[in-house]
Amino acid sequence: MSDLDDAPQPEIAIQIKNTKLLKQVGVAVRRPRLRRSCVKGQADEDTKHWEFVLYAFSDSSELTNLETLLVQIVPSRCYLPADLGQEPHVGDSKKLHSLLKTLDVANVYTKKNLFKETNLESNLGRLLGAASMAAYKNELDMELATGSLACLIGALELMSDAEGFGCYTLREGNLSSAMQLDSSAIWSLNLLPDPANKSTTRYGGSVLEILNRGKTPMGRRLLERWIRQPLVNLKDIHERQNIVQIFVDDTSLRMELLDECMKALPDLERLGITLEKKKNVKIDDLVNVYDAAKGAIPRILSLLSNYEGECASIMQDKYTTPLTKILNDLSGYVELIEEVVDLDTRPNLVVNAKHDEDLQALRNEWNDVLADIEDEHRNARETIGGDIKCEKDKVREFVFRIINTKEEARISKLPYVHICQVLVSGVQFTTSKLKALAGEHRRIKQEYEKRQANLLNAAIDVATTYVPVLEAATSALAELDVLLGFAHAACHAGSGYCRPTLEENGECVVLTSSRHPCVELQDQVDFIPNDYHLVRDDSRFQLITGPNMGGKSTYIRQLGTIVVMAQIGSFVPADVARLPVFDKLLVRVGAGDLQQRGVSTFMMEMLEASAILHKATDRSLVIIDELGRGTSTYDGFGLAWAISEYLLNKVRAMCLFATHFHELTALAQEHPRGFTNKHVTAVAGDKQITMVYQVRDGACMESFGVHVAAMAGFPASVIACARRKSHELESFGIKPSSSSSKRPAESDCSGSAPPKQARVAFAHAFAALPLVDLPADEAVAAVRSLLVANRLEAASPPV
Repeated sequence: MSDLDDAPQPEIAIQIKNTKLLKQVGVAVRRPRLRRSCVKGQADEDTKHWEFVLYAFSDSSELTNLETLLVQIVPSRCYLPADLGQEPHVGDSKKLHSLLKTLDVANVYTKKNLFKETNLESNLGRLLGAASMAAYKNELDMELATGSLACLIGALELMSDAEGFGCYTLREGNLSSAMQLDSSAIWSLNLLPDPANKSTTRYGGSVLEILNRGKTPMGRRLLERWIRQPLVNLKDIHERQNIVQIFVDDTSLRMELLDECMKALPDLERLGITLEKKKNVKIDDLVNVYDAAKGAIPRILSLLSNYEGECASIMQDKYTTPLTKILNDLSGYVELIEEVVDLDTRPNLVVNAKHDEDLQALRNEWNDVLADIEDEHRNARETIGGDIKCEKDKVREFVFRIINTKEEARISKLPYVHICQVLVSGVQFTTSKLKALAGEHRRIKQEYEKRQANLLNAAIDVATTYVPVLEAATSALAELDVLLGFAHAACHAGSGYCRPTLEENGECVVLTSSRHPCVELQDQVDFIPNDYHLVRDDSRFQLITGPNMGGKSTYIRQLGTIVVMAQIGSFVPADVARLPVFDKLLVRVGAGDLQQRGVSTFMMEMLEASAILHKATDRSLVIIDELGRGTSTYDGFGLAWAISEYLLNKVRAMCLFATHFHELTALAQEHPRGFTNKHVTAVAGDKQITMVYQVRDGACMESFGVHVAAMAGFPASVIACARRKSHELESFGIKPSSSSSKRPAESDCSGSAPPKQARVAFAHAFAALPLVDLPADEAVAAVRSLLVANRLEAASPPV
């Protein structure tokens, strides 16, 4: 959620229609729209302050596409048909409630008749300010989405607000306009700070904190939106990279912009919202915008205008031309503030008294009282003696302070002196005359503020006409702040970043000496860089084995994090980086029990794995960590094998899969092209193990779990027993050794690979299971029955 509590937030309405194979989803979104720079009431005014966006798409039973949309939009409220609230723990309602709760979205149930399109076209015509709806034929043909739009219009009572007529736009949204992420990817890859962890440091906790090296709150908000919606348009990515490159190469320009200009900018986004609402607007708010228009923005424009490098045209189109227009539009605002506000009274700003005779009389009284206070100050220095200063005080208006605290005993004996308090910085006191003058000063000031209220309100009314200019300034300056932060991070975060080469239809991932951006900044961590080399036809699926604590999880997550950084336009932590543009990033790592929702570890794994099988394309990146741990060894192995083959052969997505099922390494024999084994290295002795944290080619057939237990301080007898039992169990199974590539015709549950026909049949059947619509125990039973039916497991009672 936004840190702007008073800011209008996106709101959505959702309809879901069940069909034979898939669910059809219609979503309508109402959200604020940034206007171009203009002044209200002028000929070029942009009146479109709001926008409606309609989405219509097919979805699986897990509603994974809807989750992606919610992650991108971050709505504050979701309107649903009332029938979904009648059975909140069944079917679609159960999944929706789970999604909305996870993403902290409030749900509101409305009457179902609000989703009917009665009078929708005429209502839309008034809201859009359109005489004809012919131009919106495609949008109006989206039946489910327009029903949701009708609900939004009715639930928000938009037709009762005549001021909103003509203030809306309408367009069709596209899920594929940005890389698709789900909430699992956001939190598993540490892209955003964990809201439950308030103790994260500025750098090293998340990607947002690492890249947020700008100076403005509006820049930070924009960066979060970028992380939620990574780009898929190569031209847009290159444009951001080019600007970052300018600031990486020109250190003096970058530092002058950051330290002297961006740091001096107020939060224009917040100020614009405050002015638009005309609620609690203070004279200081008006002057903060004035200071930006007179100081920081012209300085930024001057610095950018003087840039004459290779990308000068980009700089001009993105910033110089828009900022010139913004300053021209703000010229009237500057004149307004200079006329209305007495800027000489800083820091206690007041309205200029020349506009009102009574106000001028009060101003004269005010000046007389200030002169009398100064006279009393001089008198105190002469009669009392010592180094006496006159200071403003929140409680007493004015007090004297004598620096030498030893003087307290002497001055307290004077009959007209009253000691206020003794501080380290000196003794605060007042005199009878100063106390009276301070009271008079307070009375005049309060009367002045009361008298100036009408003039100030009139000035605020005029200032609100410049809100679209502030919105345009926010858009340009927030983007500039984020890209300056990217450049600063590229030069100073960790061991430095490189500019990645992205390819629209790239067939390989190549990273040299890459590092995890969060882990490398942690205290007392000497990070070991690693390389990646995935080629679509030869090594798109990489299985990573090796010891616990060896760095497998860090290695696979690191790639996902770097991909997101690259597609938001940032440089990445590596010496060389070459990446394709991915359409989706699908992550299955570290599932835990969600007991409050009746979902176990295994069920959560199955839901996430099922979502990946439904959503992944050949242009997706899939990251899987330890799939199959939540059930029996044979169940888990069978699932992991079948899912791996499905992703490898059917989907053909690039995938990193970390596992302790060493039998999966036999996939290399079955699929010599497309599959590759990797392992993390370790050096094991009799009593300890040393992690090397390097990823190398080939498989590792040991997990060194007992060694790790010994390092954790287990009793010697427990370690001895564990080693003995481990050796006994190893002697029962048939290891898929490299000495024989011959595969048995059927699985005997000994750890050897299942037959291909059974694995393929299982993968297709598993992908079609409506897991979210089943209670947890029935879902687990359904998966187990598939395993038995396809001869991947012997029939046995559930564990």
